[in-house]
Formats: sequence, structure tokens, C-alpha cells
Amino acid sequence: MASCSLHIVFHSGLHEDQYAGVEESFTFAKVGDHPIKVSNPKIAERVMRCDSLSGFIPMGSNWAESEFLFALYRTMLKEPNRIATSWIGFLQYDHLITSDEGVSLVDFIDGELGAMEDGVISFAPIDLRYEIDGNHIAMDFSDPQKLQGDPRCYFPMIAQYNKFHSTKWSYSDLISNECLALCSSFIMRKDRFMDMMRFCSWATSVNDLNLFDPLRKHRMAGGLMERYYATWIALRRLRLHKFKLAGLPRL
Repeated sequence: MASCSLHIVFHSGLHEDQYAGVEESFTFAKVGDHPIKVSNPKIAERVMRCDSLSGFIPMGSNWAESEFLFALYRTMLKEPNRIATSWIGFLQYDHLITSDEGVSLVDFIDGELGAMEDGVISFAPIDLRYEIDGNHIAMDFSDPQKLQGDPRCYFPMIAQYNKFHSTKWSYSDLISNECLALCSSFIMRKDRFMDMMRFCSWATSVNDLNLFDPLRKHRMAGGLMERYYATWIALRRLRLHKFKLAGLPRL
């Protein structure tokens, strides 16, 4: 995948067998304080520790994968050539890298990116109605421990998007989409990633997500951040290319 830098974000161990023969297609991004448990030397030599990046600022395990996305963004501000490819992507470690139809992730990306000028590849496209009516994730400043219910998290996210970008999108505009790109698992152009993270960096400076889930039961900051990314992608009206990957057991 010469045109894309794809990061597998993990906490300690990996489902190593599925990377046999394609290790060089990925960077394995280590977050958190757990010890690294990797036995394959080809994977070990491609591990990037989040806390080794020049833009790393400790955020806490409740931010999950987003601690790495923010660290990489801040690093790329300091080191613009840190990522040499035109496309950048992220995938959680507990996903297969082969589709249900048996298509290799590496083969799909090689074929798809050659025909794409813009847009987003989503590895976890979630049906929007299920997300809104089923997950029903809250963002309630008066009850920060609340995980589900009203007010839905997308209302303040849309308001922040509009303020930052001087736009007038509504909740109706958001839910007109078929699905959302969740799980912080996607590929986009590198310049799009920087634009998205500029917004997210500003948004989280305005609304401190550490206020939510004070008992740290749900990694809620990370869960809210993946919805910030999805909101930005949806309201930016970027075409979504879906390549849904099944989940694997957490390690």
C-alpha cells in the first residue's frame, strides 16, 4: 500500500496470524500503559509507540484510539513530512483484515485508492438509524455520567461544526446520511485528516470530554471522539466507500 499509511491501533497484543506476509503494509500504533505482547519480529519492528511521538501529550486510557490520532496530528504539525503518503488511515486491532466475502484489506485498498481523488473508506460503517435509535449516545453536561439518552451527542457536535466552519447544517442534514463512519476506523486524504483534526482539537478545547464518564467505566471520551470524526465526515459531504470488517475478540 505505497500510497497509504495505515495504522493498526492496539493496547498490548495483536491477532498476529492475520498479518503474516503483509506486515509491511501496516504500522502498529501502540497506545496506553500495558506492556507490548508481540512475538512476530516483523510486526515488532513496525511498532510505533504513541508516547514516542514528538506531539504526544498524555490524555488517558478513556480516550482510547484517539490518543494516537491527536498525538500524530500534533506531530505532523511539527513534522509535515512525518507521513510521506497522500492517504492516511486507522483501524482498531480487534478487526479482521479480510472482508466477509474473502477480500483482502490490502488488495481492496490498493485497488480503491487508485480510483479515488477524495472521499473516505470506512471500515466500520454503521447504519445511521441504528446509531441514532439504538446506541442513542448522550452528551449531557448536566449529567456527565449518562451514557445513553437525551440530549443526543450529535446536537452539540453539529453546533460546534457550524461555529468552526461558519456553516448552517442541521440535525436533519446529518440523519439524511445512510450510515456513519464510526470506530475511528477509516482512510482519508492526509490533508483531510489535518483539517478534521484541526476542528476536533478546537472542539475538545471548548468542551472538555474528560468531564464525561467521571468513573471511567465506558471510555466515553474515545466514544464521543469517534462520533466527532463521523460528524465531520458526514457534514463535509465526503463520499463514503464502505469496506466493513468483522470484529475479533479483544485482547
